[in-house]
Amino acid sequence: MFRTVLLAAVALAATPFAHADDFMGSVVQDEYDNMLDEHTPPYREILSSTVGDLEDSGRATYRYTLVRGRTYRFFGVCDADCRDLDLVVYDANNTRVASDFAMNDRPTVDFTVPSNARSTSYTLAVIMASCENDPCQFALGHLRR
Repeated sequence: MFRTVLLAAVALAATPFAHADDFMGSVVQDEYDNMLDEHTPPYREILSSTVGDLEDSGRATYRYTLVRGRTYRFFGVCDADCRDLDLVVYDANNTRVASDFAMNDRPTVDFTVPSNARSTSYTLAVIMASCENDPCQFALGHLRR
């Protein structure tokens, strides 16, 4: 009994999203897993994963406190109805410091927090630039070197 419970706990811990099927479709989960494999290494720390959905031209924002001098990667994936997902990083003054507006459904943004930055508070905007069948589901990964 103990061995079964322990194996189940290990299996859940190894999945980026606990009960992933409850949160996202298999297409988004597969895309997330593929992107995670592509980005680690050199990014060794998985800091967070986020799942959401947006309608065409919709936008969601997420706040992060980052460490001065460290390099981060944000990446996104989306479902089969999504044609274009964009990512933008803003500093505390709402100045764009990094972005990926390429026409694709797998955006990636790398960003190094300046060592002399006054604030380490940043906002990541997720923009569903093109969704053919609302809403489109997306997942975000937040990694650190």
